[in-house]
Amino acid sequence: TLISFGWSIGVIRRRAWRQPDLPQPKNLGTVLKDGFVVAFMSLLFFVIPPLLFIILIQYQLLAVVWHLLKGGWIGFLFNPGKVLWMMAERGSLEYLLAAGIIPVVCAVMAWPFFVIGELRYAVTGKILSFLNVFGNLGLIFRHFGGFLSYLFFVSLIRAGLYGLSMILTPALALTVILAAIAFAVPPVIAHWMTARLAGTLAREICESKRI
Repeated sequence: TLISFGWSIGVIRRRAWRQPDLPQPKNLGTVLKDGFVVAFMSLLFFVIPPLLFIILIQYQLLAVVWHLLKGGWIGFLFNPGKVLWMMAERGSLEYLLAAGIIPVVCAVMAWPFFVIGELRYAVTGKILSFLNVFGNLGLIFRHFGGFLSYLFFVSLIRAGLYGLSMILTPALALTVILAAIAFAVPPVIAHWMTARLAGTLAREICESKRI
């Protein structure tokens, strides 16, 4: 949500400048503005690039749909091998596979640049900090150890706590209140820990005087 995104930026900014950790209610306007910026940049980094790639191969995907409709869904159910072989002959399976892989590849490639852009935006308050590709790449290399540690621990924290939430929520489903707690609390903790780790890395960047 906009508030959670903006709250994270506020925590990062305060830790970077050694101020009190948590944004105050009077900062709601800034929180919402920061949240909107992060949400917009998330779309720009993680949604638009794979969407453009998929549009480029759209004509092949439409060809796949046409082959299935032409062959008939009943024919596919009773003789899927024949339909799949036909699709493979026309190169359609490769495009379907690409359409599934491309978003993952784009997300993996975009994540480091998004993270460093987010840290830089939290410190400078400038939206273009997200798009300063060469400057952000330079920051990644200058703080490579801290950046790599951050990505590792964030992945570990999120995988552990989100996984815990997914396990506990069904297990406690008969008790609505406990299930709601199990569903909500681990992600909130993960969000808070991630923001603090990001703030520590942002502080390191600030103290290097090369932001």
